[in-house]
Amino acid sequence: MAFEPERDERLLKDATRLSAFRSAIAETVRAGDTVIAMAAGLGITAMLAAEAGAGRVYAVSNSAQLELGREISCSNGHGDRIIWITREGLTDLPAKADVVVSDLLGCFGFEGGIVERFADARRFLSAGALTIPAALDLLVAPVEKPEIDRQVRFWTAPQPAGLDFGSAVESALNTGYPMSIGADSMLGPTAVTASIQLGEAVANMIVSRTVSTITRDGILHGIGGWFSARLSPSITISNSPLSANPVNQQGVILPIAQPVAVTRGDRVTIGMRIAVTSRLVSWTVEVTDGSGSRKARFSHSTFRAMLMPRDDLHRTAPGFVPRLDPWMEARRTVLNQCDGARTFDAIVTEIERNHSKLFASRQKAAAFAASVIRRHARSDTQIDSDVATTAGARKMYRPPALRDFEGFSEFTPGVEIGDHEIDFGGV
Repeated sequence: MAFEPERDERLLKDATRLSAFRSAIAETVRAGDTVIAMAAGLGITAMLAAEAGAGRVYAVSNSAQLELGREISCSNGHGDRIIWITREGLTDLPAKADVVVSDLLGCFGFEGGIVERFADARRFLSAGALTIPAALDLLVAPVEKPEIDRQVRFWTAPQPAGLDFGSAVESALNTGYPMSIGADSMLGPTAVTASIQLGEAVANMIVSRTVSTITRDGILHGIGGWFSARLSPSITISNSPLSANPVNQQGVILPIAQPVAVTRGDRVTIGMRIAVTSRLVSWTVEVTDGSGSRKARFSHSTFRAMLMPRDDLHRTAPGFVPRLDPWMEARRTVLNQCDGARTFDAIVTEIERNHSKLFASRQKAAAFAASVIRRHARSDTQIDSDVATTAGARKMYRPPALRDFEGFSEFTPGVEIGDHEIDFGGV
């Protein structure tokens, strides 16, 4: 897996956002608290929690970044308090946590995954535990943005290749577009279309209706969406262009089928249906003039933009009787061999013996087995044993394969090196 620091860079480069998270964490975390940093990336929020006095911080990241994150936290003097784990490792925590923190805020707030991550994290939190952010408001407003109409209409225009791509218009009209939206693009004030208390049970379907009065003449091209996140009692951040000090993050525009000329005093009624866990959004937009006469009405849904193969729909029909394909049979073989007695090498041998048609070489079979084992095999290493080792030795861990390229394949037979790591049959 390649080095992908984009979200960490966004936080580090945005002084407003970084300062807000640092202040909110300092305001929330008490000395000795146990903190979970969800989707920790390279450990920024985890280290801020350690700075604030947390006694133990569990930094949850993908397996590819664990060692790099561990090195960075050690380099900053927090190796004795920050424990790096995968999401699955949360089930092994020795005690419930007092605080959970994450910067998983999307352009529209919820679609970054923070709502379901925090709701799920409640299993690992003590009674009265706090979340950072604590609450999330989703904001909407009518906007004028000709670029959106140009993007959608592109698929109806004659193509240089002389081909017809009109079938793509349906998907283009039912997609949210991340985009920078200035205050000069807004045709009316923002309104809160949904308020979510993070970490609490949330209805999967949020239904709302807001009305915005047009404040200037213009052309309505769609609905702008932003978030306002209350990190702590005194700290709130937002990417709305109307915020006094907005964070540097794009909003989202939900398009409408046709641009509509609007005048001051017109009313735009915005109906929203948001399926939080599946991250689907439906929006209806109705424009009326000052007398209440309808000028236009549109209905859109990101569900209509989903590209769902017919075979996938067939496989999930209630009466469908599934049978594993050869690759999943091989995956099952690997999992059945993880009995606490067989070595990795023995498992690869079994894969070669039972599924020889799938793999051109033992190296390919080993790479496949490794992709399954990395995700699903338990390690006998206890979470807290890492703390004592790291704190005592004060040395950053580097496995031999990371020190020298020579002999890499022999040391780690389950990994291939090319443009990227080969990972067969993703989950």
